[in-house]
Amino acid sequence: MEEHKIICDLSNCTGCYACANVCPKQCISLEPDNYGITYPIVDMDKCINCNLCIKTCPVNNEIEYKYPIECYASWDSNKARRLKTASGGIGTALGRVVLQHGGVYFGSRYDYNVQPIISYTEDIDDLKYFQGSRYVQSQVGSDILTKVRDFLCQDRAVVFVGTPCQISGLKHFLKRDFEKLVTVDLICHGVTPTKYFNDEVAYLSKKYKIHNYDDVRFRGNDGYNFQLTIWNGGNLLYPKENFWTRLTHYFDFQDYYIKGFLNGLTLRENCYHCKYAKPSRISDITIGDFIGLGSKKKFEYPTFNVSSVTLNTKKGVDFFQEILEDPSYISIKRHYSERLGYKPSLLEPSLKHHNYDSFRKLYLSYGFSKALRLCFRKETFNRVKAFYIDRVKRMLFRLK
Repeated sequence: MEEHKIICDLSNCTGCYACANVCPKQCISLEPDNYGITYPIVDMDKCINCNLCIKTCPVNNEIEYKYPIECYASWDSNKARRLKTASGGIGTALGRVVLQHGGVYFGSRYDYNVQPIISYTEDIDDLKYFQGSRYVQSQVGSDILTKVRDFLCQDRAVVFVGTPCQISGLKHFLKRDFEKLVTVDLICHGVTPTKYFNDEVAYLSKKYKIHNYDDVRFRGNDGYNFQLTIWNGGNLLYPKENFWTRLTHYFDFQDYYIKGFLNGLTLRENCYHCKYAKPSRISDITIGDFIGLGSKKKFEYPTFNVSSVTLNTKKGVDFFQEILEDPSYISIKRHYSERLGYKPSLLEPSLKHHNYDSFRKLYLSYGFSKALRLCFRKETFNRVKAFYIDRVKRMLFRLK
């Protein structure tokens, strides 16, 4: 028997878990490499060489893309309900629709150890655990796609929300379309490996003496947008309001973790050449931030934290009709070209940061958090220097 099995080109592997779910011997696990990125490992003692993993892998297969039929700027008008949501709270709204009709909702949440996972709920009260963006890869697990299939075979309606590559993994695993499955992909900038998330939270917990926490947020309508925050029981543990946080806000510094994510320094390798980052989509519905809303064509409402919703199939159009008819949600039809005006995600993959190679070398020596800060040290210094030079120039101008 061969010593190892190569399922796909690892530089394109998305960690979607389709191979692990389809394996009849459950001999595939996803493990982090030296850089913390998870890839499939096959236990060759259990493998029967059926090659279902290779045949199922989305990297080895093509998928159908559809150009959106309709585009909306949408949001939940209930401010209390939107507090922890990202953008306009439409992902949660889609969950409410399917659960009110006795279906099942799959999406990203934290487990009891505050690990980001793809899970599901049949209880509308549990939707709060799925709210908010997570700028980290949520692990699908070795049985979640199987559970989706089981619910569908029981004639249950299912809404599955995930990154495009997770949707692709699900579709290749199922191998056929199910009438009661509605797939919802996110306008994805890329994903940061789970180990980087764990390392950063551990670093901050040690530095700021945080012992117990039950939530880590990156986005929301709670006053901490695009910032890593740590919470326990609804109480903010990090960052504490002090001289340093006031100073960083004054300089408009971005959180290091968010900075690494948004600037293409800390993503999985496959994210830099993602085949799903294009205007045509693989899901029934695509949701995300409506970046650029109102910049060229007048918009009568506030543009902050509004969801972009594209309906890509007739199934998506039909499913979204219930939200269009619900007075607590506001949906304004817009032209898709308005959302396409802003890169990347819907036009092309994220670009690698110019310090990417340096980050990987530093990571091997110092770990994630220190490597991240070292890569941005020069940029941070130059920003502070530029600020003080500008202040001195202004003072000299006043003295003239």
